[in-house]
Amino acid sequence: MTDSNTSENSTEKPKRKGQFQKGDPRINRNGRPKTADELRSLSVSILHEIAVDGQGNPIIIMAAGGSQHKATNMEMVMRRWLKDPKRDYLLIERAFGKLDIGEGQQPPVTVVIGIDPTKI
Repeated sequence: MTDSNTSENSTEKPKRKGQFQKGDPRINRNGRPKTADELRSLSVSILHEIAVDGQGNPIIIMAAGGSQHKATNMEMVMRRWLKDPKRDYLLIERAFGKLDIGEGQQPPVTVVIGIDPTKI
């Protein structure tokens, strides 16, 4: 009867189904970013990647002139913002700068109506 935990008494545990094996493609070789600069760099690289659909095919965007291009992840985020009423202002602020309005105030709205005098 030995109660010691020496290598002679221990047996190697069997690998569980979900554990990583050598060469497993699920292993994150980049690891966790150590600094904010590394996190920013990782974020930018992910946003510049080509966006893919559920089957892994690249997402193709049809432009107004009939031309096509592969969408990036950043483009897809921005398109998602545009469709969300709670976030559409973020896209406008990114494009044109932050609106300078006070707390609880609404931005001024200007409506321009053009009347063609020849049609009166």
